[in-house]
Amino acid sequence: MEFAVLANWRPDADRAAELFPDVEFHYAWPSDRSLRRLFAWSRATVGFYRSMRATFELLRLLNRRRWFREIAADIVHFHFLDLDQASRLARRLGAPYAIRGLCKKSVEPIGRSTGVLLTDHTVFTSPSDIVPDEAKTALLETFRNIVSVDSGSFEVVKAYQEDHPGRSWFIPNSVNTDVFRPSSQARDEFRVGFAGRAGKPGEGILEEVVREIGSSVVWRFAAAGELHDIKRGVSARVPADIELFHNLDYLHMPEFYSAIDVLFNPFPGEGVGRTSLEAMACGVPVVAVGKGDKYPIRNGETGYVLPRDPKTIAETILRLKNDPELTEAMGRRARATVEREFSNRTVLPALRAVYSQVATSVGA
Repeated sequence: MEFAVLANWRPDADRAAELFPDVEFHYAWPSDRSLRRLFAWSRATVGFYRSMRATFELLRLLNRRRWFREIAADIVHFHFLDLDQASRLARRLGAPYAIRGLCKKSVEPIGRSTGVLLTDHTVFTSPSDIVPDEAKTALLETFRNIVSVDSGSFEVVKAYQEDHPGRSWFIPNSVNTDVFRPSSQARDEFRVGFAGRAGKPGEGILEEVVREIGSSVVWRFAAAGELHDIKRGVSARVPADIELFHNLDYLHMPEFYSAIDVLFNPFPGEGVGRTSLEAMACGVPVVAVGKGDKYPIRNGETGYVLPRDPKTIAETILRLKNDPELTEAMGRRARATVEREFSNRTVLPALRAVYSQVATSVGA
C-alpha cells in the first residue's frame, strides 16, 4: 500500500518528509501561518484576521482541486476540509447553504473511479460554536463513507445514515506502542505534563489548575502552534515555573511523556485524543476533563475523568503525587490496556479492511 499526503504548507513542512521517507508529500498554498501573529492580537483586528483566513482557505481549496484532478489514487482519505473560518463566515453572513457548496467543491474533482473516505475526529459531537451545525450537516451529506474515532460521534453518523445512503465505521485512534513505550527516568520531583496546541478548548481550565497547584509540582508543556500564540498562552499568565517545549516532533514525544508522572488533558470534548493514548502507552496515567466515555481512561484504574472543577482536579493530581505506588500501578495498567486494544497492530487492520471495502465498491 502506497501513500501520498496533501497537507497545508508550514515552515517546518520538510520535517515530515524526513520522518516518513516512504511517503510522498504535497502541500497546499497559500499558508496563513503568519496571519495570526500579524492580526489576531486585539478585538479590533481579529475580525479582519478571520476574514483573511477564510480567503486563504478558499484559495487553498482551489489549489487542492487542481491536485485532485492530477493524482491517480484508489482512495482519497480526508481528515479535515480546512474550511473552518469560511464556514463560520458563511453562517455569519446568513448564507449557510454556501457551506454545503464548499464541501461539495472539495470532493468534486476526485471523480467516480476513486473512493472517498472521511475520518471524523469528533466533529459531529463538537459544540456548534466550534463546528457550525450547518457544517456538520454538509459533511454528512458530502461523505458517504465515514470512519469515527469516537463512539458518540459514530452514533450521530449512524443516526443520519438510517435515512440517508452511506456507510460508517467506528475505529478508535491508535498508537505505535513500539515507539511509545515506558522508559524509566530517575527524577526527584513529581512532574505533570500537558501536550496540545495553543488556543485549543480547555486552555482556561488548564490555567486554573496550574494556578491552583502552583509550584507544588514541576510542570512540563509540549505546546504546538505559532510561537507568538504560545508566548501569550498559559505559561505566560501564571506564576508557576513551566518547562516549555515548542513544536516537538513525533519522535521526540516519547521522551517527553517518559519524563512526566501524569498527563493532564483539559480538552472537554468527547472521546480520547491521541496525546492521551501516547502518554498511556508510555506508562503514564491521564487526568482528563469532561463527562461521558473517554475509554481507556478509567477512574482509579488508568487515570481519572473529572468535571471542570480546578479544585477537584488539583486534589486528584496532588493525591497521585503523594501516592507513587498508585501512580505507577495506574501507569502499568494504562500501558497494558493501550497495547492490547489501541496499538497500531490491533487497530490498523480494521482501517485496511475499510480501505478494501471502499475501493472495491467504487463503480459497483
